[in-house]
Amino acid sequence: MASLHPFPQRKCFRVRFTVTLGPRKKQKSRYPRSLSVGRSLYNRASQLEEATRDGIARDGEIRAWIEEGLLEETEAACAFVGWHDTVTRQPGELIATNVDALLAAYEQYALSSSKAKDARRKSHANHMSVARQVCRWLTERDLQSLTNDDCRQYQDEMATRFARWTVFHRMTKLRLLLDQAVKLGMLHDNPARGLRLRQPKRETERRILTIEEVKDLLDLSLESRRRGGLLPTAVRLAVR
Repeated sequence: MASLHPFPQRKCFRVRFTVTLGPRKKQKSRYPRSLSVGRSLYNRASQLEEATRDGIARDGEIRAWIEEGLLEETEAACAFVGWHDTVTRQPGELIATNVDALLAAYEQYALSSSKAKDARRKSHANHMSVARQVCRWLTERDLQSLTNDDCRQYQDEMATRFARWTVFHRMTKLRLLLDQAVKLGMLHDNPARGLRLRQPKRETERRILTIEEVKDLLDLSLESRRRGGLLPTAVRLAVR
């Protein structure tokens, strides 16, 4: 994971990040002079890390990373298989949308990315169930004209009907499915990659005890005190 820290030896900051190049990983460092530049560089390095880990990025993004010196062309060829073929493909050469082929390609990706690589596992079945739900939305649209705004609208519509984690999982699957569409030649770029997905926080529900619950605890406290128990302390802490 990318990191940003002060680097006193050079009186600057250091951004460290790791790029995934096929089966191997390579750690890199950059040394911005100011914190503001460092934060901007950290954000771009984090995006590069995620893209090389998934093996998918837009042509413009890849070229920008190369021009900035964050990635070499030979590294880009290793990290993004078929990149040169993709960037030379013309609009008329896009193949027809095939959602079944898209789903099959995603399943192969999911299996190859998992540690168990077992299609019989419940976790794999859950991944495929979410992918099929997203594919039903894709079948109602022209994939080649799909835009970033379409993806954002899909996200907003789901937010009015589903829990935050459900929306997050479906949007993540949309990204991965469209990544496969790019690989298969159904799309030039993945419009969902332009959306920033924030993982929902897991919150522990807290509440104030009801009057009845307080009375029950106090009764138990008095009974426990008679027997020399520790419950009174627990009750006082709970009431606080």
